[in-house]
Amino acid sequence: KNLDDHETQILWPMTAVIMKVFNNLTLLISTLIVLLQQPHATVNATPDDEPCKPLNLAPNFNLEQFISKTWYPHQQAPTKFVPITRNYCGSSHYSKRSSKTRPWGYEIQVDNYSGEKDGTLHDASGMCATVVDKAGKLAIAPCFLPKSIAGPYWVLAYNEQKGYALVSGGQPTIRAQKGCITGEGSSNAGLWIYLRSRKRNEKLIREIRDLATSMDIDVSVLEDVDQSKCDHAGDGSKKEL
Repeated sequence: KNLDDHETQILWPMTAVIMKVFNNLTLLISTLIVLLQQPHATVNATPDDEPCKPLNLAPNFNLEQFISKTWYPHQQAPTKFVPITRNYCGSSHYSKRSSKTRPWGYEIQVDNYSGEKDGTLHDASGMCATVVDKAGKLAIAPCFLPKSIAGPYWVLAYNEQKGYALVSGGQPTIRAQKGCITGEGSSNAGLWIYLRSRKRNEKLIREIRDLATSMDIDVSVLEDVDQSKCDHAGDGSKKEL
């Protein structure tokens, strides 16, 4: 009996500690589940459930002209592939392939570059695109992935004479304080203001931002891309990098 009492005195405090740890873990797991179930960008979310306005594509879009020269982002929303730390000396160069890739059949080669403040360049030239809709809907992915999981890349506004393009990573679905936004992942994400030159044009950028706002897009997600001191980056085509 004395032995049983002694074991009880030892085991009871240990059991209490184990139960306390278990309860804390249960609470932690429950909290994580709730957080993971929250919609993306809840900081900017509005209390109402007003749906995002369906986007229209650039009128009279011409793919051949659009991919004829390099594009330089001057403002862009951070994504998984291009975080804000890489907002230096970016470029996107598209070219029609002489033959479609195998086995997935992509018809456009995509050479994307982004840089860091210290001059480091990141090469994302192993990308491909396919035309989903000739009116301005493309889909982009690493060339080894099937088209079915390629991310949307929609040209919302394009003017070759002025030298600009407004591109969204698909239809924005998240209602924020000042409009709608896409996510920040690797697909269905991103917003870009492109110019044909690395030279900054604040007036033109403001014009494009106003255009995006009129489309019910929240342009507060856009961050500046520094295109100065980019001699080491060439013109953005693969042959020079």
